[in-house]
Amino acid sequence: MSRCDIVIIGGGFCGLMTAANAVKLARKRLTIVWADAGGRFARGTAYSTTETSHLLNVVAGRMSAWPDAAGDFLRWLAPRHPSYSAHSYVPRMIYGDYLTEINSTMAPRANIRTVSIAATAARYTENGYRVEFADGTYAESPCLVLATGNPPSPDPKWPETEQFVTDFWRWRLAGGKMPKAANDEPIVVITGTGLTAVDAIISLRNDGYAGRILAVSPHGTLPQVHASAPAGHDDYAKFVAELKARPAALSYFQAFRKNLGDGTRWRELIESVRGQTPALWQALGEREKARFSRHLLSAWNNHRHRMAPEIAARLTQDKNLSVMAGRVVAAAPDGTISVRARGDDGVWNFRADMLINCTGAGLRTLTTDNPVLADLRKQGLIQPGPLRLGIASPRTKGLFALGTPLTGERLETVAVPELRSQAADVAEVITRII
Repeated sequence: MSRCDIVIIGGGFCGLMTAANAVKLARKRLTIVWADAGGRFARGTAYSTTETSHLLNVVAGRMSAWPDAAGDFLRWLAPRHPSYSAHSYVPRMIYGDYLTEINSTMAPRANIRTVSIAATAARYTENGYRVEFADGTYAESPCLVLATGNPPSPDPKWPETEQFVTDFWRWRLAGGKMPKAANDEPIVVITGTGLTAVDAIISLRNDGYAGRILAVSPHGTLPQVHASAPAGHDDYAKFVAELKARPAALSYFQAFRKNLGDGTRWRELIESVRGQTPALWQALGEREKARFSRHLLSAWNNHRHRMAPEIAARLTQDKNLSVMAGRVVAAAPDGTISVRARGDDGVWNFRADMLINCTGAGLRTLTTDNPVLADLRKQGLIQPGPLRLGIASPRTKGLFALGTPLTGERLETVAVPELRSQAADVAEVITRII
């Protein structure tokens, strides 16, 4: 490899749409080196599942990949899957097909070199950025885009046996399946009760596992459910103005409580501040951000990142599913695990057929666990984000980050409606540089 216009690290939505927007805006034919160690170009981890019961968490009508073409996904969907409407929660596998087609449209207009090898280092030189790969090759470019997506879950340090799955998606996408029950009263324990845990529960049932599943997290709550009918269109401008006027964790909480009324329109209230979330978050000082994270973030995520009604119905009907507030405190090589309920000094010890980690992205170790980000941090080109979550937006010319790594800085930066705008903005700046 040699000189190119852009190097993009990360094969998922952010990497794809940064490239696609840049190709669309550029006045010349671009050469782009696009690297993803897993080789999941366009689909990333989120859309690589082949299970049709893994659904989008946003309705189809809001899932256009382009910020200036709101109905693009629906137009693509209609002739191929006419049973879905604007209000459908479409299988993520189908959305991956849509992104793959966007990827294919770039080929006639750009030279896209895909690299399915891990990037190991990145150097800032007088020629721009030199990105090195594990096979000894490298690429140089004036622009480097960090679209690394969700980092792996923090390593729980469990025994290295097939009973202990330390990262659900890495295991599942590598072909992991539920093994035959090891005892007469089978039970699987899942750490975490967010959307990844929901996917894991659905996958286990898809495998035919009918035994008990226990999902454990500090608060013991599954995600809330999207409304089955479209949201209303009330004017929440006064509510948003009230939040902006008093930037403090307690003030935000009090404003929500006051405006909830009878509590039936909480989804609309949350959606009303969706576009303002980064600004509201950034208005908080470091101490207020920490206070919000300690006391309110779990409840916010539980209500903000909701699951599709059909998925919620499956979980509600699952009589062998239990959710518990607590944590797994130990795991032994023979499959014995120790669970402590929240507020209880005692420990429950039992044998489990599997223990699956679904605790979410390891954002606090991002700049140490990812070799490229670690290298850039060593050179002073990136810094940890607020509360040491992910990274702050780079300030060096030609270096860009978007998506999940910016969680500490933006809070709301994981869903397509936000990511498509970030990708378009980055691409616009890039086309001015090159």
